[in-house]
Amino acid sequence: MTMAPIIGELKQALNATGDCIFARMSGSGPTVFGLFQSAGKAEQARYQLARNWPQFWVVSTPLGT
Repeated sequence: MTMAPIIGELKQALNATGDCIFARMSGSGPTVFGLFQSAGKAEQARYQLARNWPQFWVVSTPLGT
């Protein structure tokens, strides 16, 4: 995060949704992701993040089945 402070900002934005269980960066980047307890909460966060960060690709998807 020292080299790319945006990573910390994105993790904070995920956590700021209030429903994020935890937010992490995948490997060495560039993916930042958050886990949510339900698909509905993930979709609400996706909508909020996409509005606030339009320059990034934001998607919600379930893990497994």
